[in-house]
Amino acid sequence: MDHVRPASADDELTPASPGALPRRLAWALEVIAPRPTDRLLEIGCGQGVAVAAICQRLTRGTILAIDRSATAIVAARRRNRDHVQAGTARFETMALADMAVGATRFDKIFAINVNLFWRDASRELEIVRRLLVPGGRLHLVYESPTAAQLDRIAREAVTTLEAGGFPAATVRRGTGNDRHLIHIASAGKVARIRF
Repeated sequence: MDHVRPASADDELTPASPGALPRRLAWALEVIAPRPTDRLLEIGCGQGVAVAAICQRLTRGTILAIDRSATAIVAARRRNRDHVQAGTARFETMALADMAVGATRFDKIFAINVNLFWRDASRELEIVRRLLVPGGRLHLVYESPTAAQLDRIAREAVTTLEAGGFPAATVRRGTGNDRHLIHIASAGKVARIRF
């Protein structure tokens, strides 16, 4: 695939120690690279494990995390109680397709192991394009046990992204212990916003 760039030796992470983030989340945070002032949106946050790690990096930045599961959101809020109280993290029970586009914009929007972007996601990608600041990026990270599955995921996700206004998506495969991981990133075309 012409979009695939193997990760370099500099991309390697040290093995996870007990109590550390799962490798896929640690690798995802490395490739997403949240900056201290970023405004982020996580799609499909589950129990908020990635949010907890990201909040440790934020100084003036914020993160909104959404998930369709009310049970997951309750657990995420509990895990991130201090970040919620500080105003750094916010959690909402909703599907991306139901998200209203208001005045809030994000520097980075990401999803980890969310299969939405393998299929027709035109409505969701339009929402993502409207939510990103100019120059903002969409990051998708997937974990799969086989190289063939990773290749299929990459092809389908890139096709979906390009059809949804996210041209020139780049695909980066992990190496070594991270060889079962893939990162797909793209900046969307600037959406025309009508109020």
